[in-house]
Amino acid sequence: MNQGFIKVSINTKIISPFLIFICAWSLVLILYFFHWSDLLVPLSFSLTIVLLFFIFSSYLFVKYTKILNFNFVLDLKKIESLLKKNVIVCSFLFLLESAAAGGFPLLFLLQGTFVYDEFGLPFVHVIWYCFSSLSCSLAWLLFACTKRKKYLFYVFFYLFPGILIITRSFLLYNAIYCILISLSLKQYKFSVFKKIFLKLFIGAVAILLVFGRIGEIRSSTMPDLANTADTYIAQISKPTEAFKSTHLPSVLLWGYCYITTPLSNLQNTITVENVPIFGDRHHYYELINHFLPAMIGKRAFANPAPNQYKLDLVVPYFNQASDLADAYVSFGWFGIFHALIGGFVLIAIVYILKRKRNVYSYLSFIYLSVLILLNIFANMFHFMGISPQFWIAFILSIFDAKIFMNPKVIK
Repeated sequence: MNQGFIKVSINTKIISPFLIFICAWSLVLILYFFHWSDLLVPLSFSLTIVLLFFIFSSYLFVKYTKILNFNFVLDLKKIESLLKKNVIVCSFLFLLESAAAGGFPLLFLLQGTFVYDEFGLPFVHVIWYCFSSLSCSLAWLLFACTKRKKYLFYVFFYLFPGILIITRSFLLYNAIYCILISLSLKQYKFSVFKKIFLKLFIGAVAILLVFGRIGEIRSSTMPDLANTADTYIAQISKPTEAFKSTHLPSVLLWGYCYITTPLSNLQNTITVENVPIFGDRHHYYELINHFLPAMIGKRAFANPAPNQYKLDLVVPYFNQASDLADAYVSFGWFGIFHALIGGFVLIAIVYILKRKRNVYSYLSFIYLSVLILLNIFANMFHFMGISPQFWIAFILSIFDAKIFMNPKVIK
């Protein structure tokens, strides 16, 4: 094999979106039943059964679908050239946003004038997010395959603006991309699975601690903190005696509440709104719109009439409710089944159209898996901070682009 090329062979089920669905919703249900916060309302039997049914259905898909296999060749020179060009593009976009805002959130925080919501230009922010994430994934893939530290520079560069703007979501998304890439490149035997699980558990706890600490930093200007030694999250999350008895750091409640309150908001919406089983919406194009990026959906369809139903949040400051909540307020229980079944159909289409000799096809599974994972928070198919990465990779995989693959060097 020419030194300018890297042949990559991947055989795994780690990046199966069905497996990710199982892990995501199982984690939510398990943590929910710990009941560490009084913000969590009791789950109804019907919602619990629906979630368990689709978790079991996902298990059957994982069990009876073939192992995902990819065999592609990476042209190092072409990828490095692209990464260098994207350094310029991403730097320009970030500087453009910083100039428009007169600085960046970390600087504002140090100056005592932190207002996070004021940072970011429409459309420009989306392009920066997308370019940075795609480039970061490619750079990490090269590092994971070659172990050359120079590629870590690119990874750090593309993540660094996320630190400057104190955006946990961007850092978290890309961390998950990198973790899935690393896991998918290795073959795991059952005998070492316990060690791998322990490492993942320790890593997850570390991420939650950092996530919580950043949450406290971002909330440091809140007036409630002026006259108390409590953490901000301890004041707003209403921790139960069950949590207090664990003696765990209260900053973990940031991650706990972010993971569990979307399901609580969904259940509260179902209980309070009581939408008819098939809803009362006449704009059935919204069924398609559920799976489209917001930028496309807004332009492809006319603005619908106002919905008489709404999300009923348990508290206003934890305002996510999973991808199932919007579906429910529009179309009732039919909407929930549509969102779940439609997601499964999309996964099946990606499986059917998979190109095993295309790096984009591989990345489309990475991005779709993360979409499915984060749907426990909100409709990530619609969210422009993460959806474009999947669709770009998926479309390029269909056209079987040759930018990063040269079949002539495959032996």
